Amino acid sequence: MQAGSSAESSNNATARAAVERIYHAFETKDVALLREAVTPDWEYVPEPPGQKPGPD
Repeated sequence: MQAGSSAESSNNATARAAVERIYHAFETKDVALLREAVTPDWEYVPEPPGQKPGPD
């Protein structure tokens, strides 16, 4: 086992969990979960048709 591979594996698992959380928030249209999963200044780029800027 290489030095640091455990830390890299942990980082990959953390990153994967964050991405899965964002996808779940979008799939379920869970605005509260989306707010937890992204930074406060996050914006759609570009917004989906008919959507206004911001998480709501």
